[in-house]
Amino acid sequence: MLSLKSNNCFKLALVHLIFWASQSLNAQSVEIQMNQIGFTPNGYKSATVKLGNENLKNFNIFDESGKEVFKKDISSKNTDRFWEMSGQNLCLLEFTEFVKSGNFILKVYGTSLSKALDSTKFAININIYHSILKATIRYFYLNRASAELPEKFAGKFSRPLAHQDNNVKVHSSAA
Repeated sequence: MLSLKSNNCFKLALVHLIFWASQSLNAQSVEIQMNQIGFTPNGYKSATVKLGNENLKNFNIFDESGKEVFKKDISSKNTDRFWEMSGQNLCLLEFTEFVKSGNFILKVYGTSLSKALDSTKFAININIYHSILKATIRYFYLNRASAELPEKFAGKFSRPLAHQDNNVKVHSSAA
């Protein structure tokens, strides 16, 4: 039986793979893809690299000042994994053990690459998903129909009570 952690790892890897399936099938390009929002310090962290004929060796993480803060070899079991649904060779880079907070860039090195591959800038922060949570809760608040939405809380989306529940009939079996 899979543990919760390994099940979540599988789900995140699957999300990466589904993303790749939606991308163009350009076998010559090598790209690093990762969570565009960021990661929590103690959460699962990974990136995927779409491969052509590259032989990847290791990857490093650099902070905003350009200082190397993490280095990891890429094991052969994570390279050249063909995903039939996308028709692409992928490499999974997992860096969960890196727990430092801040803004970073990931660089991938290989023997057949003319230069290192750079990821986009990414963040690791304990509150990385706070703004998404806040926006989601606001969405549900603004979609309430049986409550007044005062301007103080709803801003330009304020409105009066839409559906009053003052004439509700309750069946005797539910009372």
